[in-house]
Amino acid sequence: MGIFRAEMLGPSGPRLVAPDAVMIQEGIKLALGELGERLAHQMTWSLILSDTEPVLTSDEPVCGWSPGDAPVGYATASIVWLPLSPRVILQLRDREVDPDKLGLPSVASATGRDELIRVVNRQIAGQAHRWVIHHPDDRLHDGLQMAPRTAWRDQLVSVTEDGGTSRELWVQRRLPAQ
Repeated sequence: MGIFRAEMLGPSGPRLVAPDAVMIQEGIKLALGELGERLAHQMTWSLILSDTEPVLTSDEPVCGWSPGDAPVGYATASIVWLPLSPRVILQLRDREVDPDKLGLPSVASATGRDELIRVVNRQIAGQAHRWVIHHPDDRLHDGLQMAPRTAWRDQLVSVTEDGGTSRELWVQRRLPAQ
């Protein structure tokens, strides 16, 4: 009985997964409700204009970022970046977050902007599913240090036992790709 229980509750045991139709409905509800409200009213929108550093894009160009190792999604990210052109990035920053305490380069100087663009490029390249896109004249590979490839995956955060009931808390986050 102990082996059966360990297999059922272990990482390869069964999990409840909602059908695609439910996931789509919930995704639309989130986008039109809480997430849309957050992006429209709780984020400061600005453009990062590159002086010399080329901007990457990919097949997964929108990237959320927060300091530390907490799970980051669009609803929890301190900053969301979206490349708009080879020299422009749209940045959405949480209004409640002090930009000086994020640990990111300042956009006040050309050097800081280019350094921040290199940070964003590493994030975009690291989360690309298959394609990283740039202008053919840009020599991005010369100085680009790639972040480890990440993918959206489920991570078990905690398990609590209450009598005969076991409760698991899972989060979906970007983790190193397998």
